Amino acid sequence: MGYLWRVGAVAGAAVVLMAGTAGPVLAGSDDVKVSPYRVEPGDSVQLTTSGCPKADDMVATSDAFDEPVDLEPDGNRWIGDADISWDADPGSYDVDVSCDDEADALSGTFLVVGGWGPDTGGGGLALTQAERAAVAASEGTSPWVWGLGGVALVGALAAGAVVVRRRTHLRG
Repeated sequence: MGYLWRVGAVAGAAVVLMAGTAGPVLAGSDDVKVSPYRVEPGDSVQLTTSGCPKADDMVATSDAFDEPVDLEPDGNRWIGDADISWDADPGSYDVDVSCDDEADALSGTFLVVGGWGPDTGGGGLALTQAERAAVAASEGTSPWVWGLGGVALVGALAAGAVVVRRRTHLRG
């Protein structure tokens, strides 16, 4: 029974270590949600945030916007619509939101893709190489996927150790 206890302790320690390393990555998530995430020049996006709950005034800016956007309160969140400039180059853009004139208090990102190719339904077939690189850089593997994969690996190793231990014990 001592062997199983050790395997369980090692598996538990591995899970705790993986959970501890995923936290800082998750903390870096966007404060401002941009929908849709992928847009073409001339499109509009909706901005949503629940940051700065006591603010009286919120303004969103981005190099890709035609002009700064005043966000309006909507329950416990702030929303607004922004127009993407026709001159916006393809690539990843930041959205910075100021709360009561506190510059860059909240942030988010979105992707502008080239708008002059065939309409492929957003599947990415008509993206240029630079646009594909921007998409790949901005859509990295989720920390949750890495965490779940690690937990599955630890579980499989623990199950294998139990099977090997039982077979060794039965051979005796």
